[in-house]
Amino acid sequence: MKTRRYLTAAMILVIAVGLAGCGSVVSKKWSAAFVESYDDIEYWGKYEQGEPGVGEWFMDDDGLYMSEMVFFGPYSFSGDFTMKVRFDSAADAENPVEAIDICVSDGSGVPCSSAFGASFENFGDPDTDALRIMDLGGGEAAELKTEYELPPGNGLENELILVKRGDNYKLDLNGRTIYDGTILRYDSDLFVPTISIRQYKVHSIIIKSVTVDYYDDAVDMGYI
Repeated sequence: MKTRRYLTAAMILVIAVGLAGCGSVVSKKWSAAFVESYDDIEYWGKYEQGEPGVGEWFMDDDGLYMSEMVFFGPYSFSGDFTMKVRFDSAADAENPVEAIDICVSDGSGVPCSSAFGASFENFGDPDTDALRIMDLGGGEAAELKTEYELPPGNGLENELILVKRGDNYKLDLNGRTIYDGTILRYDSDLFVPTISIRQYKVHSIIIKSVTVDYYDDAVDMGYI
């Protein structure tokens, strides 16, 4: 099983060379595309939220669906990185999604000791929706910023981009910067792509892909 894991990882780690000042910087790419690629979910950590037996998830040719679940990516990343998460939504004012968390975390389970990212509430309802930027660590949580008017794309196609450069963290949603600054609570050296969804209808949110461009190391979290 591990041999297959390493071979799979070798196939999806792609080297890309970019320019930075007068020198070159080598970045690496890891991606999981859930559209017509069922193997990309095999090594993720999957945990139920709330009462046992309530959580559910499945995949089809449109992507990954989940409800009352937390998914942790198979790798953690150190140093600078850019994470992109693409997702579609069929939610609307009559059927909003209760909560969506798209973030990086230490991947330690439910609940996580450290996490940073976007926490959506009532996604799909323009009258009640909210996006909270959360910084969790050391047993404490900080709400860094709250947006009540989400950018266009809420209910359609969406892309969340999280960029870490040194001590600076930036979050863009559908082309608009939501947060650009530092964080104080997060106290782990590991950064694991993490997705959590709580919703009444499992069909409302479809995760299309998760991509990470990184510069240091990718560590196998060993969920399998």
